[in-house]
Formats: sequence, structure tokens, C-alpha cells
Amino acid sequence: MLCIMMSAPSLRTASLPAVTAPVRRPPPGWLTVCILLLCWAVPALGDTHRRLVAPQGVAVGGFDPVAYFAEGRAQPGAPDIALRWRGVRWHFATPAHRAAFEANPKAYLPQFGGFCALSVAQGRPVPADPEHWAVIDGRLYMAEGAAELARFMTDPQGMLRAARSNWPPRRAEASSAEDERD
Repeated sequence: MLCIMMSAPSLRTASLPAVTAPVRRPPPGWLTVCILLLCWAVPALGDTHRRLVAPQGVAVGGFDPVAYFAEGRAQPGAPDIALRWRGVRWHFATPAHRAAFEANPKAYLPQFGGFCALSVAQGRPVPADPEHWAVIDGRLYMAEGAAELARFMTDPQGMLRAARSNWPPRRAEASSAEDERD
């Protein structure tokens, strides 16, 4: 923006005594507090899609998260039986599974956002394959592959303790999910 100031040569201003008012300064450290609050709050706004492994915006690789519990198996969901939750699409095999998820989504979420539970325990989260999974204490855990699932199942409680101590991920490239356990 360009600002041009012009003065009229015939106008004179009278000198007025300077009025000084006390300057109110914010308390020390206020700027630091504001910056810290912004750093904490801004990532939480609109990043829910990054908290779940969701290639192409579809959670659990398009598999039905309710089927792991209701059917005891990994079952592909149908794109036409879907809903959007936490910024991503969730596919379901049946309308009944979609309704169950809608009623209580946290009951069906893959823990650690769909990252391999073993890799989280090892401190190097990688996305899991939805066909390698286990339900432990009513929670869905996934693994990167068959070998990782077998290793995880040798000591699931120990692995879960290690995984929880490493969660949420500390590394920038893996900062996308959280253990949904409440």
C-alpha cells in the first residue's frame, strides 16, 4: 500500500504539551506462553487424518474394522458402505457393521493408529498390513507381516508395555497416530 502525505503550506499547528501516559507492558514471559500454546494447539487442529494410517484417505486399508471382532477375520469393506470419521473414510462389509462403528468407533479402532504394534514397541513405527492382526483384551492390534505378528505374540503384554512407552511417536516421520486406549 502506498501512502502519500501532503501538507498544506498555509496551515500551521500549535505546539501542544506532550502528554505521557504510563506504558502497560505485558508480564514477562507472556510471548513464550503464547508461542507454546500455539505450538500445542495448532497441530491438534485438523490433523486427525494424520493420526491414523490411511493411504489414499481410507482407514485400515479398506478393511472392515468391525469384522475383526464380529467375524473374527480380516474382511475387506465395500466403498459403498462407508462413512467418514476423523477425517478419513472407513469401509464396512455390512450396514450393521457400519452402524456398530458409528455407535462406538473407539471400540473398533486399530491401536497405535494402524501402525505395526511390534514396530512401535521397537521405536520405529511402520504402517501395518490389515491382514496380520490380533485382538488382545478387546483391542485390535496390527502387524507389518506374519513374522512381526508371530514375534509380537511371543510376549504380547511385554510388547504392549514397550509400545505404549514409545507412543506417541517421537520421530517426525512417524508422528501420525496415537494409542486410542482411554
